[in-house]
Amino acid sequence: MDWQQLEEAVRKIAENHWSCTARPETLAGVKCDIVLRPSPEEWVVIEVTKEKSLGKLRDDLAKLNTVRLSLVPDGIVCRAFFVSAHEVSSLRESGRAQRVEVLSLNDFRERFIGKGAYDHERRKVEFGSALDPETNSPDNSDFIEISYIEDSTGSQYTVKDISKLVLGGRKVVLLGEFGTGKSRCSQEVFDAVSKEEFLFPTFAINLREHWGHKTFDILIRSHLSSLGLSGLEDNAVKLCRSGLTALILDGFDEIGSQSWSGEPNKLRAIRQSSLQGVRDLVAKSENRGVLLCGRDHYFSNNEEMLTCLGLDNTAIILRCPDEFSDEQARLYISKNSELEEFPEWGPRKPLICQLFSKLEPSTMEGLLSESAGEVDFFEKTLAAICERETRIHPSIDSNILSDILLELSKICRRGSDVNQELTPAEINDTFYSVSGFSPMDEASSILQRLPYLGRVSSGSGNRRFVDDYAQSGLEGYSLTRAFTTFNKDVSHDVYKKPLGQFGIKFLGAHGLIGEDAEKYVRFCNSKGNTQIAADYLCSKVDASEEEINCKGFDVFRANILELDLSERHIKGLSLSDVHLHKVILNETQFEQCAIQDCILETVVGASDADHLPECFDDSCLFENFSSVDNVSRISELALTDSQKTLIAIIRKLFFQPGRGRKEEALLRGTSKYWDAKTAQEIVRYMQSNGIIFEAPGDRGKLFIPNRKHMRRMGNIISMLGSCDDVLWDLAS
Repeated sequence: MDWQQLEEAVRKIAENHWSCTARPETLAGVKCDIVLRPSPEEWVVIEVTKEKSLGKLRDDLAKLNTVRLSLVPDGIVCRAFFVSAHEVSSLRESGRAQRVEVLSLNDFRERFIGKGAYDHERRKVEFGSALDPETNSPDNSDFIEISYIEDSTGSQYTVKDISKLVLGGRKVVLLGEFGTGKSRCSQEVFDAVSKEEFLFPTFAINLREHWGHKTFDILIRSHLSSLGLSGLEDNAVKLCRSGLTALILDGFDEIGSQSWSGEPNKLRAIRQSSLQGVRDLVAKSENRGVLLCGRDHYFSNNEEMLTCLGLDNTAIILRCPDEFSDEQARLYISKNSELEEFPEWGPRKPLICQLFSKLEPSTMEGLLSESAGEVDFFEKTLAAICERETRIHPSIDSNILSDILLELSKICRRGSDVNQELTPAEINDTFYSVSGFSPMDEASSILQRLPYLGRVSSGSGNRRFVDDYAQSGLEGYSLTRAFTTFNKDVSHDVYKKPLGQFGIKFLGAHGLIGEDAEKYVRFCNSKGNTQIAADYLCSKVDASEEEINCKGFDVFRANILELDLSERHIKGLSLSDVHLHKVILNETQFEQCAIQDCILETVVGASDADHLPECFDDSCLFENFSSVDNVSRISELALTDSQKTLIAIIRKLFFQPGRGRKEEALLRGTSKYWDAKTAQEIVRYMQSNGIIFEAPGDRGKLFIPNRKHMRRMGNIISMLGSCDDVLWDLAS
């Protein structure tokens, strides 16, 4: 600061504290830098200096004492302050002797503003939902820099850019789905802005803690009281009213409403009322920057959002990316844990990466290597997410919240639309059926911002799942519960939507393939929920070895997204009136099977209907055929036979459904280029290095892939000679 800036800083602090005008005056023939008159009987005189000369400083002290003494005959009490830009400890005794308080600028600021105390206490408390999941303490993990995208232009902003906007007085809204790092961004922006803003605190407020606060002053007082800083409340309110503080307001979607209606107009009115205090606070910061964070889809549209938050069209609307890039995820894991890699199947959402980073290396090893690891992690992640949500609003038990999501996933299966809509009435009814009571107060707020759900369209109160992977997982998890408990309600339901590729893994991961499971399939068929049989068939194919016996159940009036029967021996399969979006036939053997009155959109492994196995009846309708399968493509590659052999082994072991492969199955369909010697060397290397394991199968030994090597194997297939891998060298 130059001298003018220093004087202006002291003047602002003084005016805020004493609530009167501060200006230079000449008193008793002495030119005073700042004079304030809080009352006729009490004046405040402040001398501001950047001088370091001890003699000059003592002269200024003497002048202040002269002014103070000159006012005594008039019955005026004069408080005199000497404020220096530098450390002034050597002058304190001299000042006390002359009844002049000697302070550095830091001391003066802390006495009357308390910025340092606020910053210290604020950093001890979490920012929104940026918590360590193990300790519930603030998230202090290494921050990974990402870019936030502007709605209107597509421009990218970093934390540094957002901090500059806030320091420059701009209003910024940061939107994102749950777990995308909004709160952590607000924490980083707070640190950056607080370092640059020397005089006044930047108030970073978790809005979820301030239900029902309709005015800015109550909101500010409540925030400071929660930090144990009640002594700063009056000055803080005046700071905000004067527009001297920047604001970071996290969780506008968490501040709550007292009810949730299915009527769009009433919903808007509820949100408008809930955010009254926030609007008032933003209005007081007309000339200062504000960052507001909340979940995407909470409002019906951007226009409603701006109105509810008290903003205009000059506000900058940014969005968090839904996931880290592969490199960002790898960097996060390497910086925040002892883990060496990120699983191929793992979602890259920042929250999920944080949960991964808390795993023990041995636990992570199991998740990566075991075929059920992906399912196991999803279920544990769902529990952690629900616990996180109920930490935000403890009015709902985490188990209830989990059950609500599972029940909503079942509702979505009743419609054939990919993006099935959920009405507020359906969500309310689900809450009641799970919990036994109607959603009121805080519970209604949670229902408006359930994990994985977002708004359908502008002006609608309906919700839909916005994360296909999570929705498929919820559907698979729900189906697992139905099989485990022999759920009769599910058997009477009518599902139209088939399980996704992730959902079909759950039954196998829980060991629900076999005679007992098929009893439940037959029961569901008899009661009308015929989609369960199709889901079970896909799960059985995914989890089984090469021979699959389907004689225990029939599949009819159902939908299947993809049925990969590559290199399978299928017995007793009966499909009737089934819509198969894609079926893959590659070296598939059918025994006593019947497929009739079905619609097959895409058939891979046959050039036309005439080249299909006999079990496909003439009553079936076919749309597209593709005779070129992956094995055929391998034979056409410009590679040596030994390299083609490597590619075939990797594909069969790692990228085809099933628990594992028999030794002789590795050769099937590859006789044109199979190199037996190379195959033996590759398998031996894979076994000795833990890439595959040998296990007993139903009929002979199986080779089981270690799933942690999926990324490496995919890299070999995609990059071929450029992959720089020992396995490629072996085959070359």
